[in-house]
Amino acid sequence: MAHPQAPSLELRGPDPHSSQAMGARALWHGHSAPEGIAAQAVGVVGPGDAALAWVAARQCGVISYRQLLACGLTADAVRHRRKTSRLHSLYRSVYLVGHRAAPEGGRQWACVLACGAHAALSLHSAGAWWSMSREKGDMVDVASTVNCGSKPGLRFHHTSEFGPRDLRSKRGLPVTSPARTLIDLAGALSERALERAVDEAILRRLVRERDLAEALEHSPRRPGVGRLRRLLGDGFAHGASRSGVERAFRRLIRAAELPTPDFNVRLGPYELDALWREYRVAVEIDTYRFHGGRAPFESDRVRDAGLSDLKPLRFTARRLEGKPEAVVATVARELALGGWTGL
Repeated sequence: MAHPQAPSLELRGPDPHSSQAMGARALWHGHSAPEGIAAQAVGVVGPGDAALAWVAARQCGVISYRQLLACGLTADAVRHRRKTSRLHSLYRSVYLVGHRAAPEGGRQWACVLACGAHAALSLHSAGAWWSMSREKGDMVDVASTVNCGSKPGLRFHHTSEFGPRDLRSKRGLPVTSPARTLIDLAGALSERALERAVDEAILRRLVRERDLAEALEHSPRRPGVGRLRRLLGDGFAHGASRSGVERAFRRLIRAAELPTPDFNVRLGPYELDALWREYRVAVEIDTYRFHGGRAPFESDRVRDAGLSDLKPLRFTARRLEGKPEAVVATVARELALGGWTGL
């Protein structure tokens, strides 16, 4: 899901790997608060419509009533702009500037602003905002410690608290952190979709393994914690798969109750898709998409010469999908030759 880029003057959110990430209240304090953003706009471009446009540009065309006042507009000036169709009401005290069709990202901004100072994008909408999963329908998920009531197009989730690890600011918008988002999604996605979301988060460097471990430890009673812990329990420290066929291979190994390998392992100049260190067995899943086209795909065979102490196994995506039993049998045989007893 693509989102418009904010102006270069955008206030940056905290380092996503910082242990001192801002909580819900901190995100909305000072210059990060809606009124603070408007006040900054006045300082940069002056009061009135120039400040209004500056704020709306960084918020995907959306602005709140309180921000309009902080930009220097009076209540009468706001009413006049509404009557002349320069402001279009989306929710109570939340407006779209200049046109009726919200640009991409506008719905998310409108819903968070409509829910007040303690709200953040969450669940499916947060997953899409981080590009780790897909939006669910046309509804926008927003979480807050304060109930904001029922609103069209908005799916509200009450949360008892937002801890310092739970919130980030991405493109200026408060959103649940990648780790918190994965915990929330664990109670809503299928196992396959959840595994894909975890993979995407790790591969995009949105979250590190230790971040997820800490989040699980600090959220022992949240609905998705147990499911996420079980999913990651045998592969949490084994890396993230890079493609659909690699995820299929991981599920196949788990279903066959074979030992869990390490995934995407770097050995010198090589990166192996799966490695059983104890049994000296390595697996490569051959796909053109992730091996760089025909020439790199073929040249991968050269790796085998540098892995003489390992038993390299290669499977095509077609074989993995069409004959999974044969793949399991081959891997199990080589593991047994390497010393695995099947116990």
